[in-house]
Amino acid sequence: MRNRTVKLNKFVLVALLAVSIFAAVGCGKRGAPVPPKERVSQRAELAGFQRGNQVILSWQMPARNAPAGNVQHIARIDVYRLAEPADAPLQLSTEQFADRSTLITTIPVTAADFGLKTLQYRDTLLFATQSARLRYALRYVNEAGQKAAFSNALVIEPAAKVASALRLPFPASQRRTQSS
Repeated sequence: MRNRTVKLNKFVLVALLAVSIFAAVGCGKRGAPVPPKERVSQRAELAGFQRGNQVILSWQMPARNAPAGNVQHIARIDVYRLAEPADAPLQLSTEQFADRSTLITTIPVTAADFGLKTLQYRDTLLFATQSARLRYALRYVNEAGQKAAFSNALVIEPAAKVASALRLPFPASQRRTQSS
C-alpha cells in the first residue's frame, strides 16, 4: 500500500511540474502590446430601387482602405447585372450568377471614397415589351485584379411603363390673376 502511495505522489508531482512548465513557457509574448490589425471589409451590402427608367444602386464603403500593395487594398468596384425572364427560378447560386452575369461598369476608387461613405451607381434601363427580372451584385477588386466575393444580390423586377408626373390644377388662391 505504501509503495502505491509513493507512486501516486510521484505521479502528482510530475504532473504539477509539467503543468507549471507549460504555464511558464506559454504565458504571453515578450514585448510591448500590439493593437489588433484592422481588416478591410471585402464585401459590400448592396441596396437599390427603381426611379423612372433607372435602377439606383447604393452601398456603404469600408471605414478605411488597406495600404497600397496590400492584397486587401480596394482599387476599383466592378458592378454586374443579370437580366432574365420574370418567370425564371428565384434560386441562383453564386457560380451561376458569375457565369451568366455581365460586367456593366467599373468604378475607380480613391481615398476620398472611404470613411463609411455611401456610393451610388445609376443603371439606365432600356425597356422591352417583355417583363424581366434584374439581379445586381458588385465586387471589390485590388490593384492586381484579384476579385473579392460578390456582394449580396439585389433582385428587381422593373416596371415596364413608368407613370408620368401627375399634374394637378392650382387652387384658386394660387392662380395668377389677369388685370384687364
